[in-house]
Amino acid sequence: MLRVLAVCTGNICRSPLAEAFSAACSDLVPGGLSVRSAGTWANDGMPATRESRLAGRERGVDLEGHRSSRLTSAAIREADLILGMTAEHVEGILALDPSAAARTFTLKELAAILRGLPGTGDVRARLAEADRHRDPALVDDVADPLGLGMEIYRHIALEVDVAVDEILAGLGAGTGAARTAEA
Repeated sequence: MLRVLAVCTGNICRSPLAEAFSAACSDLVPGGLSVRSAGTWANDGMPATRESRLAGRERGVDLEGHRSSRLTSAAIREADLILGMTAEHVEGILALDPSAAARTFTLKELAAILRGLPGTGDVRARLAEADRHRDPALVDDVADPLGLGMEIYRHIALEVDVAVDEILAGLGAGTGAARTAEA
């Protein structure tokens, strides 16, 4: 089972969406996925924002039961793949555990790398190959929607959903397209 950790700032907007979209497709990954999320500055126990819950529901996932958790060294150590929503989140992850560098990417960076890799194979081998094909030009952030309008939340939910689908497809798992609503 591949253990995935999605990371944003407060763990109430972006990373809960990434967690939910990934978990909804976990059966598509050989061996399955175990997905959780955390925030670099999270207060434990907070629900996802109302806007994130609504945007997620519109795209076919339920964030009602989500409760935030602060990023810890233990969570980093336990993860096989860590997906920061921004380069700043990746920096925070690596500040806590520099040994996680080979398995830590921004969400959109990993999607772009995997899009360019030919073939399929073992999930862990694909991740190792992705690490070897890093390119600073591919590092891209998912903007923070906190405090912005519902249309921004919808855009962010779509952006995260598409990136998760691309990552799962790039890992040889197919996509969650059947799950997602038409954008």
